Amino acid sequence: MKIAIAGFSFFSLLNEGKIDIFHYLETLKYRYHLNTVDLWNGLITKQNGILRQLPDVDYLKKIKGSIDEKEMTLVNFAIDGAHIWDPDPNVRQKLHENALDHLKAAKILGAKTVRIDTGGYESSEMSEEQFDLTVKTYQEYCKVAEDYGFIIGPENH
Repeated sequence: MKIAIAGFSFFSLLNEGKIDIFHYLETLKYRYHLNTVDLWNGLITKQNGILRQLPDVDYLKKIKGSIDEKEMTLVNFAIDGAHIWDPDPNVRQKLHENALDHLKAAKILGAKTVRIDTGGYESSEMSEEQFDLTVKTYQEYCKVAEDYGFIIGPENH
């Protein structure tokens, strides 16, 4: 059986300071006996407004080392704070830059798949501008993902 537990499931423990990325990996491996990781970036980033800032490359490599040491596979990297649409073009640019940084991190971490939200939280309907930008941006991200060796898609909520 191939299953994974989404990292966001540990949100409350993270907020209470009861878990970090390395404890999360140990929990998956030794408590739940899983060889798969569905990593939510909130377990490794710092919140900065709507953005989530990544740690430095050495820390990312340390996380990758821990995943490898446990003979686990990072089946998914779920990225918050890098969604595509925001009504403010300046915010959209910052989100885009953050997304590209996260795609580089996904490569370092060895992710097989990546999920990024579309955004547009202010309305349940997508404008034509929002739709066109979302399609264009995912096309760009698909090219980056192909170059980096993983698959990317939209968050499903």
